Formats: sequence, structure tokens, C-alpha cells
Amino acid sequence: MKTQIQLIVATAFLTVLVWVYADLASQETRDIELTLRLNVPTGSDLVVRMEGSLPETPDKMQVAVKLGGAKAAIGKLEIEEGRGGLTLKLPMPATGTRSDEIKVRDEVQKWASGRGLHVLGLSREFIRYTVDRFVEVEITLEADPGVFANELKGPPRVEPAKVKARLLASQRDERASAERRLVLPIEEQLRNRSSDSFEEQLARQKWQGLDVTFVPDQVTISVTRRQGFETYRLTAIPLCELWPSYRPEGEYRVEWADEDDQVQHIEVIVPAGKPRVLTNKDVIAFVSIEREDLAPEPKTITETAPAVSREGIPREVHFVFPPGFEDVRVVPPLPKVRFRVVKVATPPQSK
Repeated sequence: MKTQIQLIVATAFLTVLVWVYADLASQETRDIELTLRLNVPTGSDLVVRMEGSLPETPDKMQVAVKLGGAKAAIGKLEIEEGRGGLTLKLPMPATGTRSDEIKVRDEVQKWASGRGLHVLGLSREFIRYTVDRFVEVEITLEADPGVFANELKGPPRVEPAKVKARLLASQRDERASAERRLVLPIEEQLRNRSSDSFEEQLARQKWQGLDVTFVPDQVTISVTRRQGFETYRLTAIPLCELWPSYRPEGEYRVEWADEDDQVQHIEVIVPAGKPRVLTNKDVIAFVSIEREDLAPEPKTITETAPAVSREGIPREVHFVFPPGFEDVRVVPPLPKVRFRVVKVATPPQSK
């Protein structure tokens, strides 16, 4: 009897050893990349950012995990990984703006245990994250006509005059004292458009240096331009010369009779609505030099060139205005100047 009991005990012991050995022989380890993602409720206005995450995916990041377990469990894990990657959703508060951290090991161990595995190694023990949310603030819109301000009857009209700007609560709180106003520059639109009403996109506009989303994202701007024409004076306009295509040999220059190579002043007629930015340096004033203005060369050594009046040749000055001001006109009569064309003496060549 005693011998039988000893035999049974020995058999049971050997059986346990076989089971333990078989279990140990079937164990494997596996290194994986596990994506951790904060579990943001669907449709929530929350914005989360995990410390160390990429800008394009602020709510998730990857950690390296070493897992151990039975071959069968490892095999199932590999199948899961092949179907779309391994992702663990981390719990987080449903509301509020705050910062916090999660003990990663505890959550990863729960995830691994549910798959019959255990954690042998982990690249990060803690992950810190911030939770923010989107809010809307009301912004008043204005339009700045720039140099066209004096050419308009009253300020530009913006419709709608107020829009909603969608931004983060933390950004709003940082700018709590900022004026909730946005000025839209429209000088170029007025310069390049003939219509008095146009659409303006808000997508490229910033408020207080922030990229925000405006609702609506488009407004209509209307202006009322002054009618008729206005006259104002330009002074000290530099004079230029327009030479003929054919010129005799030699160097020539123009001597102005009054020793002043500029037009003292002109009155210009400008359509109402043009900006008052036309200056004397924008206008080209010129006189045309004719072939007859060039004194002919003497035919013989004893012959002298015909004399030119000391008062000079009288000639009207013509004007060219820059692009955008082609419809500007000079109040007649056109100014006249007197000049002489003289040949520049050629220095004698050294022998």
C-alpha cells in the first residue's frame, strides 16, 4: 500500500514537471510598436496634445513594448497587428481644460493581460498630455481703404459686420484683454477693381496673430466713391529730352535757357476715387528734340555755325503718367520751356 502511494505521488510530480516544462517551452517574447491614443469622445470640441507627439497627430504616439506569453497568444497578437496595427485607447477626462499625466505601464499591462500576455519592457512609463477645447468669440470687422480713404464717401461697409472666430480656449484666455476687432486691408482691391462691391475671403486673415476659423468665412465689402474730378498741383517735375532717331556725329547736350531742368508746376485733373499718391517723381516730363534743333556743322573752315537765339528754342512740355493714372490730364495750356542744343567739344587726341 505504501509503495502504491509513493508511486502515485511520484507520477503526479513527474506530470507537473512535464506540464511546467511544456508550458515553458511554449513561451515566446515579442517586440511591438504600440500606438497610444487618448480616447476623445466622438463629436467632442476637445483638443488634446500628447507630449512628444507629432504635430499632425497630436492625440497619439507610439511606444516600444516587449511582451511575453504563450505561442498561441503571440500568434493572435501578430494577426491583430497585421489587420491594422496595435492601438491602445487611453482614458481621459471628458470636459475641462487641463494638463495631466497617465501611468502608461498600468494601462499597457491591462491591455496585454486581456490578450493573455504580460509586459516585460516599456520605453515610456508616463505620458503627459494637455486638454483644450474650441470656443467661439465674436469679432467686429472693419475695412481699411489705405490711400483711397479721402476718395470715398464715408467708410467702407462690411456685411456681415460681425463674425465668429473659432479658436482654442487657452488662446482666448491668453488674449482676454485684446480688442475683438479685425481690420481688413482693401487698398489693393480698390486699386485693381472698378466695382464698388466685392467679396473678401477671411481664410487667410489672422486675428491677434492666430490662425482661426471664421464663420462665415466670406464677407461683402462695399464702398461709395466720390463722383466727378478733382484738381491738384504737382511741382518741381524733372525734365527729360526725347532725341530724334537720326543724330549727326558727335556728342550733344541740352542747355536750358533758365538754367533749371524742371517744370516749376502743373495742375492735373484726376478722376475722383484715385488715391492722392501721384508725386512729381512719378511723372515723366519731356521735350522732343527735332533734327532742326541741332546746329549744322560749318561746311568750310572759315564758315561758322548758324547762331542760335540766346533765349533758346521754345517748346511745349509733354507728360506721361504711370500705370493706373492714364486718365489723368494736365490743365491746359501745356507749359513751355526754352533750350539750346550744343555740341560737346571733343578733346584733342594726344600724339
